[in-house]
Amino acid sequence: MIGEQASYEEKRALGAFSYAHRKVCLTYWLNVIQKIDNKGLPFLVTTNPPRTPESTVLKWSTRRLIPSVGASKASLELHTIQGKRNIVFCGAYQGYGLHEDGVKAGIVAANVMLNKSYEILNPKQMTPSLMQAGARSFIVKFFQDYITVGTLILIEEGGTTFTFEGTKKRSSLKVYLKVHNPRFYWKIVTKADLGLANAYINGDFSLVDKNEGLMDMLTLFVVNSDLQSSASRFKKSNELFSSFLDETMTYSCAIFKSEDEDLKTAQLRKISSLIEKARVNKNHEVLDIGCGWGGFAIELVKQTGCKYTGITLSKEQIKYAKRKVNEAGLTERIGFLLCDYRQLPDTTKYDRIISCEAIEQCGHEYYKEFFRCCDSALAEDGIFVLQFISVQDRKYDEFRHSPSFIRDNIFPGGSLPSLNILISAMTMSSSLSVDHVEEIGTHYHRTLRCWRANFLNNQSKILALGFNPEFIRTWEYYFDYCAVGFMTETLLDYQVVFKRRGNMNAILGDPNKAIVEK
Repeated sequence: MIGEQASYEEKRALGAFSYAHRKVCLTYWLNVIQKIDNKGLPFLVTTNPPRTPESTVLKWSTRRLIPSVGASKASLELHTIQGKRNIVFCGAYQGYGLHEDGVKAGIVAANVMLNKSYEILNPKQMTPSLMQAGARSFIVKFFQDYITVGTLILIEEGGTTFTFEGTKKRSSLKVYLKVHNPRFYWKIVTKADLGLANAYINGDFSLVDKNEGLMDMLTLFVVNSDLQSSASRFKKSNELFSSFLDETMTYSCAIFKSEDEDLKTAQLRKISSLIEKARVNKNHEVLDIGCGWGGFAIELVKQTGCKYTGITLSKEQIKYAKRKVNEAGLTERIGFLLCDYRQLPDTTKYDRIISCEAIEQCGHEYYKEFFRCCDSALAEDGIFVLQFISVQDRKYDEFRHSPSFIRDNIFPGGSLPSLNILISAMTMSSSLSVDHVEEIGTHYHRTLRCWRANFLNNQSKILALGFNPEFIRTWEYYFDYCAVGFMTETLLDYQVVFKRRGNMNAILGDPNKAIVEK
């Protein structure tokens, strides 16, 4: 029996078969089970083969034991004598003779004999989404290389375990980490140490040792050069995105003029669209919320000569962006901050704020706070341009409260707003008003198809980064699923210009000029 008091090693050994992560293929060695003459070839019988055998070597008839009428009747009456005279009957024969029937009978026997209630531990497998499964594969590969001192053991809901044991230096430090939600893997992949902290705070994982476990885990990461210093490994996320994005490293909807136009040209047109809608000039100081890899910053300053500040939560993006800015010779005009939009200093006012497809990660409950912070950071005569992916207004509540592939697989941890929801949040939390709205979602289908083509053309490079074929298929599915969403207008993409009432800078401008080719 596997009780609460059983050790981890006992649970692992006893539960190895019952809680195998992948689908089990069961093969019987009949030479041993049926005592067949073992002088010849082994007789192996697979009850649920994953595919039909290509060739048949031998066919023969066999039989299995079937209970007699008397045995069947006795089985039905077993409950009338079970536990009498302190005799408890237990065995797989109480069901269909399968392993799980033996486990069920054993639990009943334990309950009767000990007068306590025992349940199977980890009754459910943890089922990650496609994106989370890809993140898990990456994390497993990462920890295999990262843990060189001590031991880290991940125990998933359902019993699946991963053990990462250091070999370079002996250490008694051993950490048992229980993963309760597959979001754990995605958060670490996308936000590294910040994601780990968020996963713990939100209960996505816990430590078996309630007293010293958290301290031991953090110590383990410090001893192994700390999770933050693992940039040499996590920089592969930059390399991954560079495998399918254009040279500007722009991860948002482009604007195409023709079917044969290349992705970079279309992305530069989108960037120019945002710049012109914001009416940026050389005297302005611009804030970019969710700055990405710096492509927008470089193009903005080249076109206008303004002063630029970009914020992001990704250290790797900032490193990449600073390197590109330095190569462009624009370090005096461009700066980056590693911070959240809620951490902006109250003393700084920006003439223009631009945010391109970053609000999707805020979450529904923070839309009002997002606009409040933007309102606080924007100069009195400033302009705020926001580009965001949206669901249809009539489907927003359904999308928010019901399971869906896009919400659970494409945007884990975030949420897609609708146009009216954002405008309502803006109205209730800021002094801003809507000046102009343009829907550009029809261009996203082509953008995603370009990304997909680039991604598949670079499969060998992606595999060389440590990702597996499942990860490739996950992203291929992601690109096509989203492309269909935009093609059918289930998903939309808006560019919205916000201003304060009476702002003559906005009134005198022509926002429609933004779609004219540069």
